[in-house]
Amino acid sequence: KDQKDQKDQKDQKDQKDQKDQQCQQNDQDQNGEQKKSEEQKAEEEKAKQEAKAKEEKAREEAEKEKSDDAKDGEADKPDESKEEGKEQGKAQPQKELSKEEKEQAEKTKQWLYQIPDDSAGLWRRKFQYQYQQRQPSSQAQEAQPW
Repeated sequence: KDQKDQKDQKDQKDQKDQKDQQCQQNDQDQNGEQKKSEEQKAEEEKAKQEAKAKEEKAREEAEKEKSDDAKDGEADKPDESKEEGKEQGKAQPQKELSKEEKEQAEKTKQWLYQIPDDSAGLWRRKFQYQYQQRQPSSQAQEAQPW
């Protein structure tokens, strides 16, 4: 009987160890998913910044071409250069508005990134809910909804 009891205790201990290992593995998997999502966010942010830089560079080049064309036109037609100066003066406030809009969009984007991304938690809750739905009705009534 003592040998049997010892064997049962050993089996129970082994089962407990296996469960602990599974829990640790699950925790590691969840941490790995969080790290991946953080890395993906960083990559997306980097790509957005690169795209933004390309857009700004293209705008600067277009403005340079316009200013070069305006300089060439000034030498030939001085009256038109005054009109262009007025038009450029009108364009200035629009650029300021676009800068403000850009700043607002950036603030909104940063605010959205503060929301935690816990996909593992969402999956866990989904599976718990489905499990509860599949239980017989007597057990389902005992379970407390979240």
